[in-house]
Amino acid sequence: MKAIYIILGACAAGICIGLLVAPAKGNETRKKVAETTSDLAEKLKNLIVKAKKAKEGRTADSFSNAVHR
Repeated sequence: MKAIYIILGACAAGICIGLLVAPAKGNETRKKVAETTSDLAEKLKNLIVKAKKAKEGRTADSFSNAVHR
């Protein structure tokens, strides 16, 4: 879980730096920020779903192994 926070922090820092050095107009920059934010939110949502599925799989495997002993 700590790695997710590190990755999100790095992404946020990258976006901020990009905005500071961006040669684009305000409207264009806001559009890019909105698109990037949407993309990051979708990726994070997918990552959480995968983590939950992996956790459920491990839990089910553990239960199965305990029952079959």
